[in-house]
Amino acid sequence: KGRSGKGFAWTAIIVGLISTILWVAAGLFFGGMAVRFIEQAGEVTTTTIQAGYDGDYTLLREGLARSSVTVSDEEIASFIEQLQSRYGKFDSAVMNMEEQDQTLKPTSNEAPLPISLVFETTDVRADVLMEVIPGGGFDFELKIGCIRINDSKNGDLVFPVGSDCDNTNASD
Repeated sequence: KGRSGKGFAWTAIIVGLISTILWVAAGLFFGGMAVRFIEQAGEVTTTTIQAGYDGDYTLLREGLARSSVTVSDEEIASFIEQLQSRYGKFDSAVMNMEEQDQTLKPTSNEAPLPISLVFETTDVRADVLMEVIPGGGFDFELKIGCIRINDSKNGDLVFPVGSDCDNTNASD
């Protein structure tokens, strides 16, 4: 009788150890994916806006989702001019994890992300609707669907105008 109790105990210890190792591995894997997602969201937004500042509209369009690539050069120029006149030189974009009050309504393959746009004089809060494009395996690519800068002083700024970020044309 005592022998089967020991067997059950050892089985429980081994099963517990294996499941703990699997949970830790899964946590590390998905944690790494989350970090990659956050970093890529900042990089794509930074590269895309910087391309506009540099006048490279081809590179800017490469950062845009299919729904936004048809934006005209005039619309891009207008958006960049407004950014420059309001906030000055653009530095970078970083995902802002503190802000989670999203008002953008995503579709199935979009993720609304709170992003801080860092300029030489100020930081500006923006909501960026990212299109998630699945790649092979666990790979993915992010593209900007639209950007809404929430600016209570100068008025909100939406790019492209008329996009999903433009709540002036929302039907709800």
